[in-house]
Amino acid sequence: VSGSTFRVVDALTGATIEIAVREQEGSNQPLLTGSTTAGRITISSPATLGVFTVLFPRDVFGVLVDGMYDVGLRVILSNGSDFQLLVSTLPVIDGVLAA
Repeated sequence: VSGSTFRVVDALTGATIEIAVREQEGSNQPLLTGSTTAGRITISSPATLGVFTVLFPRDVFGVLVDGMYDVGLRVILSNGSDFQLLVSTLPVIDGVLAA
């Protein structure tokens, strides 16, 4: 919603979303990557809601062993605007979920 007229802003129609996860200590190369084009991120319908889902299957996510990881999520809108939506730390603790 934008301005005092409460018009809906269609933020995600035609957008590309990318995510990368890398070790905090060590290489700058990501261990996990995903995007809307690769199918790891899906934008919910209708895109005007601004909702998306990131999904890594267990066998892919399993490369993350005990440790701390940096996560970055980037959005490229259909008009070419490009911004970092999320920068976060992801703690992974082995054994929290049974395999």
